[in-house]
Amino acid sequence: MPFSLHLDELACMLNAELADHPVYDGVELQWFDDAVHGTGMLAFLSRRADRRVDYYQQRGLRLDRSGYAIGGGTGSWTEIDFAVARLVVGEEGVDAEARFADVDGRLIEIRVDDRDGRPRQRGGLLAPVSAAIERPTSLLLVWLPHFDLVRVAGRPPMVRIDGEEVSTGRLPGRRLHRRHLIKYAAPVVTILVNPTHDGAQPAGRRTADPWWSGRRRGRAVRRARRPSRAAALRSGGPRPRWARRRRRRGRALARRGRRGPADGGQLVSSTCRRPGDRGPGGR
Repeated sequence: MPFSLHLDELACMLNAELADHPVYDGVELQWFDDAVHGTGMLAFLSRRADRRVDYYQQRGLRLDRSGYAIGGGTGSWTEIDFAVARLVVGEEGVDAEARFADVDGRLIEIRVDDRDGRPRQRGGLLAPVSAAIERPTSLLLVWLPHFDLVRVAGRPPMVRIDGEEVSTGRLPGRRLHRRHLIKYAAPVVTILVNPTHDGAQPAGRRTADPWWSGRRRGRAVRRARRPSRAAALRSGGPRPRWARRRRRRGRALARRGRRGPADGGQLVSSTCRRPGDRGPGGR
């Protein structure tokens, strides 16, 4: 099977649409805190004109840039020392603050704090990131097992660019749902299916790569593992119940002038979970 699977995870993220800025139309903060990536922040801003994304990586982080080919592609990637970098997602909300200069010298300031002392009830979301990629190099899946929107509580969120306040996107009916269109989640699980690769894909169990391939019960399996997560992609031929009925159905369809089931492979299922859990996404 020509499939490969790569799994990665980061501690938390926060993003917002910028409604009225002439240069940027979106901002995202990501926080890493593990042995693979190190500890620190990655911030990125998407440009309104060409949808290219500028990345600002805190010095000392170890990141694979190939997993960030989103939007209209990478505009710039800069390692910086943030003046302020904090992103904490807790049971009672999110506390985020970032301050840095972009590649054109504009001061970027972000402050979001919706903590109000009450625990949150969050849900899972498979983020539609791949839908906005203009030149995809893989199938990118982003699973947010604990996702929420910033609440209308305490101080209002603040995004300031070059000293000017910037409005974020709005959801209709805010007086009823009391949410800002500012999204956050912890953790964030990314799965790359078939990333761009020259040459044949390796097969079998590998000790150096975080993915594994093989066969199980007659179906090809691709799995990826991290210490806290596991993902699997299963594919194969027709299901057993189809195989049992193929000859009988084939004769009936032939009499009607129609073709029977195709013999080609098909995607059967994909899952993402914590090791030991039974539900998808570790739920």
